[in-house]
Amino acid sequence: MFDSSISGIRSGLAMAERAASNISRFESADPKDFVDMMVAERAVEANVAALRTSLRMSEHLIDLFA
Repeated sequence: MFDSSISGIRSGLAMAERAASNISRFESADPKDFVDMMVAERAVEANVAALRTSLRMSEHLIDLFA
């Protein structure tokens, strides 16, 4: 249940790291790197929200079984 969200967060962070690395070498910076940085930010935000929701749901399930 949590694996896909965590995987998405890791993927987004890796994309952001690659884009930041490319942007730091200003001579070879491509506008695509800036777009990748924004996409990575949204991907991490979305996956954190999904993970947070999954955690809340699992807490409620535990309350139901208790």
